[in-house]
Amino acid sequence: MTDRGAPPGTRVIGGQRETTPASRGRGPGHTRAARDRLNRDVMEGVNWRQRVHLTGTTLNDGFVIRICVLSFRTHQHRLEMALEDIEAEILARSPAPRTVGSK
Repeated sequence: MTDRGAPPGTRVIGGQRETTPASRGRGPGHTRAARDRLNRDVMEGVNWRQRVHLTGTTLNDGFVIRICVLSFRTHQHRLEMALEDIEAEILARSPAPRTVGSK
């Protein structure tokens, strides 16, 4: 998985050959504490949906979300569910775009 295949607003941590790739939501102006909270909230929201299960860990530069796909029985639709849920949780926590004339 590369950043190109990751949901918008995320960055993949590690290489393509990792069996347990890690990623984190990112946003302009986020402090480490705010970014860590965002990622914990996203992970909890995805797990609450109970379609896929994510785990997390803390690396030197903060909390990251991990997904492990090892089974040859893991189907593409499960991976797509994971990406859909991650994207939905990130979007739910993103500030609403402002329109012209809004305060």
